[in-house]
Amino acid sequence: MLFLAPQIRRAAFVRYGVAILSVAAAFLVRYLCDPQLGSRSAQDFFLAATAVSAWYGGAGPSALSILLGTLLAQWFFAAPRHTLMVRDLADILEVASFIFSGSAIAWLSCAMKRATGAAKSSADEALREVEERRRLAKELQTLNEHLEDMVDRRTVDLRHALKELENYAYSIAHNLRAPLRGMAGLSELLLEDERENLSYEGRKHLARIMGATQQMDELILGLLDYSRVSRGEFSLGTVAMADAVGEAIRSRQEDLRSHHAQVSVDGPLPDILGHREAIVQVLSQLLSNAAKFVAPGITPRIRIRAERNGERVRLWVEDNGIGIDPQYHDRVFGVFERLHKQEDYPGTGIGLAIVRKCMERMGGQAAVESEIGKGSRFWIEAPAAAPR
Repeated sequence: MLFLAPQIRRAAFVRYGVAILSVAAAFLVRYLCDPQLGSRSAQDFFLAATAVSAWYGGAGPSALSILLGTLLAQWFFAAPRHTLMVRDLADILEVASFIFSGSAIAWLSCAMKRATGAAKSSADEALREVEERRRLAKELQTLNEHLEDMVDRRTVDLRHALKELENYAYSIAHNLRAPLRGMAGLSELLLEDERENLSYEGRKHLARIMGATQQMDELILGLLDYSRVSRGEFSLGTVAMADAVGEAIRSRQEDLRSHHAQVSVDGPLPDILGHREAIVQVLSQLLSNAAKFVAPGITPRIRIRAERNGERVRLWVEDNGIGIDPQYHDRVFGVFERLHKQEDYPGTGIGLAIVRKCMERMGGQAAVESEIGKGSRFWIEAPAAAPR
């Protein structure tokens, strides 16, 4: 505060100095005009000094200018001159009118200055806000560009990593099949050559080894199929669903016959936009599951139908099998997800994962609607093909 006091005193000195100079200027102009005006308009010129003092200095300097203006006007220009005596009521009213007018002008000047200052402050604040918004917008744009570049780089890195992982999995699957085939061949030779020398338990254990080897080989083949579906090129075109369904049934003819499955196709089957080989693979897998997952003693009945909904076609594969608990409807489409023992329903747990992956690669979907003991209704959905 001690450091601010001299600055405050200098500011006050300037404000009151301006008031005094304004009164002096008004006095000089009135003095020069005195030969023409005489005793008339003795105080009027000092009103301008009051306005300037109020605008620049505020209430205190304006009050000083009113006081000085009154004294100078009465002494030098009002009759009788060189005296502060007020002769009559008219002189009193004239002095009172000057003081009132000066006070009003001072108040108006101060009010206008405050309003102007407030408007300027608001304008400055608005300008600062606009500049701040521009700065933030520029920083946000820079940040977005940086994030886009980072996302692009991370996406490229992720694609490379996924590509390497797929190639690695594909290589491992191929390399694992060679020792498995050797184990299977040696087990068969051992069983043929040493059958008489092996005990019952030994033959049983050897048969279990051969079965596990075969199951492992099937798992590897399933992984290879899934890898091919994941990284292979899918060229989309018009697929005649009736032909694809017929080919899928023929490819599973032996499997369907072994389960005594009955298959019915309810037409018409609209054409879709997809990859023909993938569609046949999907349908073959759904037919195999429908024929396999049936309770003992029940003849599998499979119904294939389709419905069109706008630009999409949904094909259903419905069966009378054991059904699926609703809590596992999404889980069954995962890799190696099995809901039953291998002894009850053999399989790799990869088939439905391939179904969903194929449909996703073609811009479609795959899902199931089912309840325990009430069969399953698998559906696949893909874009409808353009009319021929």
